[in-house]
Parts: sequence; structure tokens; C-alpha cells
Amino acid sequence: QELEDVAADVVGSNRYRQVAMGQGQAEEAIRTLREAAQHGDWLCLKNLHLVTAWLPELEAELASLTPHDDFRLWLTTEGHVRFSPVLLQISLKLTFESPPGVKKNVQRTYDGWSADTVAKHGSLYSQSLFVLAWLHAVLQERRTYIPQGWTKFYEFSASDLRAAADVLGRWAAQANSTQHLDWERVHGLIVNALHGGRIDNGFDTKVLEAYLQHYFSETMLAVGSSAPRGRLAPGVSIPTSTRHKDFVEATNAIAEVDKPELFGLPPNVEKAVQERIAAALVQQLMVLQRESSLAQQFDRERWGKVLSPILATWERLTSTADVLNERAPRLEGASDPIASFVVLERAQGLSMLRKVMADFSALKAVLRGSAMITPHLDTLARALLQRQTPMAWQKLWDGPEDVVAWCRAVVGKTLALASYTTAAQDGVLTQKEINLSTFFRPNTFFNALRQKTARLMGVSMDSLVFKSRWDDGDVTHAPLSCRIIGLGIQGCSFDGRRLHEADRDTPTMVQVPAATVGFVPKELAEQQNGQLLELPLYTSPLREKVVIRLTVPCPGVQAKWILAGVALFL
Repeated sequence: QELEDVAADVVGSNRYRQVAMGQGQAEEAIRTLREAAQHGDWLCLKNLHLVTAWLPELEAELASLTPHDDFRLWLTTEGHVRFSPVLLQISLKLTFESPPGVKKNVQRTYDGWSADTVAKHGSLYSQSLFVLAWLHAVLQERRTYIPQGWTKFYEFSASDLRAAADVLGRWAAQANSTQHLDWERVHGLIVNALHGGRIDNGFDTKVLEAYLQHYFSETMLAVGSSAPRGRLAPGVSIPTSTRHKDFVEATNAIAEVDKPELFGLPPNVEKAVQERIAAALVQQLMVLQRESSLAQQFDRERWGKVLSPILATWERLTSTADVLNERAPRLEGASDPIASFVVLERAQGLSMLRKVMADFSALKAVLRGSAMITPHLDTLARALLQRQTPMAWQKLWDGPEDVVAWCRAVVGKTLALASYTTAAQDGVLTQKEINLSTFFRPNTFFNALRQKTARLMGVSMDSLVFKSRWDDGDVTHAPLSCRIIGLGIQGCSFDGRRLHEADRDTPTMVQVPAATVGFVPKELAEQQNGQLLELPLYTSPLREKVVIRLTVPCPGVQAKWILAGVALFL
């Protein structure tokens, strides 16, 4: 919005264009770029981090342009490791960051609001604006605790704040005339059309809804002189006047340093942030150690020196197991979906091991000078020189980007699947405790369990819903149950009966008891619904991939656990 305002003053709003990049926008962006360059307009291409693979095409187009003297191209992006270094080098770079801390964030908001803006719709509007400024600051500053605060970075912008203020103006005017506060309307607009429109994770949406239920409620705001003096945080009360200076003075009571509790997060979340920063630092150091010059041209001696540790690690991983010589398992018939799944998982692991072994053997032959390098081996080696998992391997299984971690995971999973394969072939797998992290595709295991349950009950798969319990019993009304072990929880601790708040000394990841899971008919599942909290089960602490949703006992208010970012992990 700021850029649009500047463009309106400098060249006129009719000469400012913008394209939000995403799927299918490449041709539109190139067409608009050519037109803007010809006529001397300003063009803004937004969210380039979503189309990093397209950036070389943009570079080529820029190199071929002969633009008008008044032409200006603005590019916006979030930080991305694959962003084009060429574009960065030829551009003037500006970094926009939200003011650090809730206090400075709210103060900046009030610096942009005039006294007339605050007072124009009466006391209710003035109070709701203060709550909105606070909410906007909390949503932005919660990004400090990604991925536990939010699963990803959401660009809550000044335009969201302005639009929400306009909505609150109409809402307050109606409330003053009817003496009725339509909370559902405010919550719905913010969740579905304003700030919530930027959120694409259902559990992050629940966080926003929990904030709205707390801040935009009768305990904070009311119509008339009897309006409660709501408290947003310890020592931070909402003024009941319409004077701008009263609200500015109220911001002075906000603490200078934000504590996790301000956002509803547990105290130990700071340890998780420090762990994430340390991991990112290690990753950056590894990048600095990479010799990018090695990937420019083939040098047998230098390549061999850099690749030898990776080759040696692979040999150590596979030297103690005869897994490479093992034949892929077979299942007589295909009547058992769970057995079929496990056998296919084992076969996939063996296939990947043989593929990696064949590639390493061919690469070693090239390094010894007994074979010529091929385009496939050239691409493979260039990725390995950067300690990255080759794309050909990632297509087989989307695992860690670090090649050594990828190889360890593939070997470990394939070896561990041996006992599961035997049990599956004997038809007793569901009687064993199952560690989902053993599987390459853990979500497919639940599809197989659902399919087998549907066959046993003679019903459709769509008529079944997933249920979990945390004691030693089977899932009620489920003809087939299994025990899941090895899960961890973040944001609190869990003993199988109730959730417990985490303190500063609580580990960032706490093991939980075994869960019994199964599928039951929808009509029977409704009879079991009690005070249960639904939690996502992620594949890793990065919270990128959800395997399934499990429920845990949670009597009482659930909002505090939602705000704490509680989740389960393999």
C-alpha cells in the first residue's frame, strides 16, 4: 500500500501496475513487464519467493528490454535460499521489518492514526481500535516463534489493519444504534476475509480464532457507559475515552520485552527458538564450507577428495547388513491392505538402496578413471559436492536435503521394516506396537488401516472416522485397532490422561504414551465425543507435513492449548 501511495504521487495511480505472482501468472507478468517498460509505467511483481524457478526467465527478459526512462520495476519477496543472486546484484535492495516488540508495534500503529480517526465513531470504536492494534501486533510478533507460534511466516500487513479498522467502524456504528454487539460478524470477517485470509493452515486458523474469542468479547468491550475496562495484559487496560492521547499513554504500560506468555505460548518455547537458530547457523556454516567452484568443471582429484567422506559414510551404513543382496519381499494375494502396504514400503526401501549403491559405484568408477562421466553422474556429483540430496533420489523419497542424513534415514527405515514385513505376512502386524517413523509414507498406513476396517465391517471407507485413545484399551466400536509408539509432543507434556503446562525446564519435545488408534462408523463416533482436543501429528518439528489428526483428553478451556502451539510429532 505504501508503494501504491508513492506511485500515485510520482507517476499517477493510472501508471502503476502490480501482479501477484503464483501459479499461472508467469505469462501475465511478462506481458505486463513489456508494456510497462514501453510506456514508462511502474510495475510491482509481488511474492517472487513463490516462483523462484521462473526467475531465470525474468532475468532474460530484463536483459532484452530497452525500457523507457520513467520505467521502474519493484520486486517483493520473502527470504529464500533459491532466490536469484543475479536479481539481487542488479537491484537496489530495501528490507521492511515490523518494529520489534508488541509495544513498539502498537505505538507505530497509533502514530499512523489521527485523533479524528480514533474518535469518529464514539467510545466503542475507540476501544475496539485499541484492541485491533494490540491483536495486529500480537499476530505479527508471534512470528518470532515460528514454527510453534505459526507454522510459517504470514505477511500480516498494514492493509489488513486498515481494512479491519474500516470493518470495525461499520460494526461499531451498528452496535451503537442497536445496542447489540454482533461478535460473530467481527470474528467471521477477520478470520475469512482479513488477517485470516493469509493463513493456509487449519491449526493456525484456530490460533487466530482463539485470539478473537478472547480479545473481541464482552469481557473486553461493551456498549454504553457501563463498558468494562478490559485488560489486554498485566497492567495494560483499555481506555474508555475517545481521546487519542489516552490510548497513546496506555501503550506506555506495555512491557518493553515480550515474554512468551504474552502470546499464550509456554516459557520453554524460547529454547525451541534457540535450537532453531542454532540449527540454521550450522546449516549456514555448512553452506559456507561448500566449494561452489568444484561444481563448475570436472576435476577428478578435487572431486574425489570432497566426495570420499560421503562415499565412506555410505559404506559404513551398509557394511554390517546384507540388505543390498536381499530380494524384495512378495505377498501372496492382495487381500490385506496393511500387509500390502508394509511389503511395498520394504520393497521401496530396497529399491532405493540399490539405486543409491549403483550411482555410488558408477561415480567411484569415474573418480578412479575407469569410466567416463555421464550427464546423470555429472548432475549427481554436483549435488553431492554441495552436500545436497540429488533430485533423482528426492523423487524416490522426499526426505532430508542433507545427503548424509537422507542416506542414514533410508538405510535405517529399510532395516527396521524387516520385522514389520514378517509380521505383516503372518497377519499379526496390528498386534505389535508400531513406530510410524519407520515408514516412508506414514499417512498411507492409515489409509490401509481404514481400508481393511471397511472390508471387515462391510461398509464404505467414507463412512468411517478416525479415533484414538491413550489407555490400554481398544478403540470402542473399532473392529481393528493398533498401538502407535514413539510420538512426541511440543507445547506441553501429556501423561495419557491430561495435558500439563510446560515450564522453562520442560524439554522442547516430550515423549507421550502409546496411542491406540482405529476407525469407527460416524454414527457411533458421535456417541464418544466428549471433551477432546484435536492435535495435528507432524512428520517433523518443522511442522510442514501433517500425517493425521489425533485427539487427546482435554476437559475445560481448550484455547490455551491451541495458543500454546501444542502438536504431536513422529
